[in-house]
Amino acid sequence: MNNKRLSLLLAIFLLLVGVAFAEKLRVDSKLAVVTKSIRNTRALVIAKRCLTGNVVELYTSEAGSYEWQKDGINTGVSADTFTPTVSGTYRIVKDGGISNEITLDFNVPTASFTHNATNNACGTEMVTFANTSTNGESYLWEFGDGQTSTEQNPTHTFKADFGNITQEFKVKLTVTNNACQRVTSNEQTISVKQLPDISISGNFQSTVFDGKNTIYICSDTDSEFEIDNVSTTKTTNASYRIIWGDGTPHYVSNTFTSIKHTYPVGIKTMRIITTGQNGCVNQEDFTVFVGQRPAGNLDRDQYTDICSGGRLTFKLSEETKKNPPGTIYRIKFNDNTPEIKLVEPLTDSQRTFDKTFDESSCGFNFNIGGQNINNSFGATFIAENPCNSSTGAIGNIFVNDKPKAGFSKNKSSIICEEETITFTNTGTAKTAKPTGCTSGKFVWSIESANTSDYTILSGSTGEVVSANSWITGTSPLSIKFNKAGKYKVKIRIRGEANIVGCGEDSTRKKSA
Repeated sequence: MNNKRLSLLLAIFLLLVGVAFAEKLRVDSKLAVVTKSIRNTRALVIAKRCLTGNVVELYTSEAGSYEWQKDGINTGVSADTFTPTVSGTYRIVKDGGISNEITLDFNVPTASFTHNATNNACGTEMVTFANTSTNGESYLWEFGDGQTSTEQNPTHTFKADFGNITQEFKVKLTVTNNACQRVTSNEQTISVKQLPDISISGNFQSTVFDGKNTIYICSDTDSEFEIDNVSTTKTTNASYRIIWGDGTPHYVSNTFTSIKHTYPVGIKTMRIITTGQNGCVNQEDFTVFVGQRPAGNLDRDQYTDICSGGRLTFKLSEETKKNPPGTIYRIKFNDNTPEIKLVEPLTDSQRTFDKTFDESSCGFNFNIGGQNINNSFGATFIAENPCNSSTGAIGNIFVNDKPKAGFSKNKSSIICEEETITFTNTGTAKTAKPTGCTSGKFVWSIESANTSDYTILSGSTGEVVSANSWITGTSPLSIKFNKAGKYKVKIRIRGEANIVGCGEDSTRKKSA
């Protein structure tokens, strides 16, 4: 009996020990899962770089113990760099974490291309290249003129030097696969015929004026130009044609050393056409100017404040009528509109133009004579030709807002007797002044009501004393209606000054 009891007690003890051990395993297992999850939150990263000798190297900055894998199989390498030699997908693993993957293809690339060059163009030719390489990841084109491209199928313009022969450009393509293996194509030749050079000197000055090559003599009388041929290809040029641009006969010859030609005051365009021994033809246009320094300024017919959308008339001063043809006038307003450009000769009507101002001058500033004028528009004026330029300015243009009425209320259109409703002016009618932009004047009115029907609790409605005299109201305006009925609340608004063309605006809302 005692033996049975001892056996039962032993069995119970062993059962309790087993349960406790199982619970410990369960808790340890939970802790292990949590710890593993925490370790996996840090990303593993590998990258690729190319070394000398077409060698690819994978690397990581990850510290600690990890394993490089190829196609999911351990390689036995745990260093921070790894040099693969066969195609596959590579990664590292650490504590159950997995890095990004890099796939390498060790199939050797090929480098080849075609192009559409004619090899017969003069001066320049735009050539499109078609890449016919295989197994490439990146490309380097070398065009033989110091220019390169990394596009897969580039377009390139070849420009020959001045001369009378055919210039050759050696083009080659280097292809690199994603395993850093490189191969370079055979060179292909692009040929472009050289153009003859056109260069002149003489008793004149030269510049670039209005974007054009210009030769000029500053004089108020007709002037003779001595034109010398200083072309770098003069000894091999085959023929010349000079088109004077003034209606006189062209100069045509197989040689050209020096020549004289008289031009009148004003501006003309001379064209020199030269043919080289290789049959290529080059031409160059030269603006030819004779005249003196220009004078003048910009005038305005009237001085007045205007309203947005208004228009003012401007004209070139009388002095400008003496300026030679070819003189350019540049007029720039500070209202962000494009520059106005006028070129002599001009008729009297062309010396006058209208300018519309679409927005208020509030917030714009213009400097004239060293004085900054706030809230105003103005224009700078430049008269220029190759001989010199003169400048001027016109300012004090104040453009005011065209009145726009509006107001809001703090309650619906249906209210009870003795209930207060507040109206707030939201309209605009800014008047531009050097001292600041004022908000304009406004007047409230309660239509269809006697003065006993409502009580003004705060503010005032204002008053129209006369067309030119307003006593402005206040905003907000709080009113209590003493009698049931339908009423219309109206606001009238205008600029601080009764400016011609601005007028006034009004709007009304019902309150019942």
